[in-house]
Amino acid sequence: MKTPSPDVSIVVAVRNDAAALDATLRSIERQRPAAGSVEVVVVDGASTDGTVAVAERSAVPDLVISEPDDGIYDAMNKGAARASGTWLHFLNAGDLFASDDALARVLRGLAQTDAAGRDWFVAGAAYVGGKVDGQVIANVPHRRWAHAHGLQPHCHQATWFRRTAFQALGGHSLEHSFVGDFDLILRFGLAGAPGQDRRVAISYLEGGLSAQRAAEVPRLLREVRRERLGLTGAARLGDDAIDLGVRVLTRGRRIGWWLRAAALYVPKRVGRRARASLAGQS
Repeated sequence: MKTPSPDVSIVVAVRNDAAALDATLRSIERQRPAAGSVEVVVVDGASTDGTVAVAERSAVPDLVISEPDDGIYDAMNKGAARASGTWLHFLNAGDLFASDDALARVLRGLAQTDAAGRDWFVAGAAYVGGKVDGQVIANVPHRRWAHAHGLQPHCHQATWFRRTAFQALGGHSLEHSFVGDFDLILRFGLAGAPGQDRRVAISYLEGGLSAQRAAEVPRLLREVRRERLGLTGAARLGDDAIDLGVRVLTRGRRIGWWLRAAALYVPKRVGRRARASLAGQS
């Protein structure tokens, strides 16, 4: 008899961070009694400390991969390629579920998202660690043009993707430095709206590359928009103007009209193209 596919495949990416991986695996373990069918894939980037031993000693992972990779998004793509769940969930070592019933709530949300014919799901998240410990990340409700201009924080770890849709859209791009998650969420947003749950499901470990190299983020987001939205000529100039306006007006002021302006210059074919990519794989 064929074994049913798990509901969710959790892909955990790690390199040389044994303590953080242990914390994440323990958090997942606390979810399982009430969480339904879950598969866990740990992808290690050829660690030289005790990380692999932590993964192999734990009863949580269904699969442990340890080999050199081309960065975190390559590791996540490797995990996704080996996963078998209906939905994909990506965590970094150190990320945690916010409560012991968080995944059970997410699974109910995913069932509703599936019934609605949507291909991704977003839940609430909060920072853990650093000066912002406990601060809620305002990534719900998802507003795709706010996301496109970096005005709305996006928590990759509090986002679940239908595996077949992830494959149809090409997975994480390796061409956008440390904003590959921003790029992936932008592509899913262009293809359709997500299912959503405002309640906090994930505690996101603060202090990643986007925080360490924050000065580079506007340029990288601009490069992603130009590629994914097909911006050339006047549309590119419009994007530059909106980007400048956003940076001037984001200090406590309302920027809704800038977002409405942003929607005007984006070719309608972009959303149609993203939706067609998914339709071709259905």
